[in-house]
Amino acid sequence: MAKTSLSLRDQALCLGLAKVLIEPLRAVARANGYALAEHGSQRRDIDLIAVAWTEEACDPVVLAEAIRAEAERIVGVAFYKPDENDELCWRGKPGLKPHRRLAWSFHLGGGPYIDLSVMPPLAEPWPETGVVPDWPRGQEPQTSAELAATDPITPMTVWEAE
Repeated sequence: MAKTSLSLRDQALCLGLAKVLIEPLRAVARANGYALAEHGSQRRDIDLIAVAWTEEACDPVVLAEAIRAEAERIVGVAFYKPDENDELCWRGKPGLKPHRRLAWSFHLGGGPYIDLSVMPPLAEPWPETGVVPDWPRGQEPQTSAELAATDPITPMTVWEAE
C-alpha cells in the first residue's frame, strides 16, 4: 500500500506535536526506568523508542499506558483505533516485531499519531548461552578489554592504544 502524501500543514502539525510531547514523555519514561528517544522524520507520525534502562524498569505495558495517558493529558486525546483496540494491541503485539520489541500506536485525534516501540527488560537469560551478565555494582568492566574477558556472549575485537 502506497503512502499518501501529506500536506505541509499536516507535517508541521506532527513536528509541532512531537516538539511539545517529547520532554514530558521522556520524564514519564525516566520515572518508569526507561530511556526514550525520537527516531524517524516526525512528519507522518511521532516515532519513539523506549529502552529499559534501569534494573527497576517497569513492565512495558505499564510504560505504554503511562505514555498514552501523558499524551492524552497534554493533547486532550490519545486512543487506539477501533481495529487496534484488542488484547493483542494492548499487550504491544508480542511476537510480531524482531528482537522482542513491542509496539503501540496512539492516535491523537486524526492525522499524527504516536508510534511507540519498547525494548523490554531482559527477563530471561540470553538464549545463546543461558547467561544474563550481572556484575556486582562497582565491579562492572571499565574497559573494552575487561568486557571482552568477561562477556560470554559477544566476541569483541579489543583495540589497544599504541
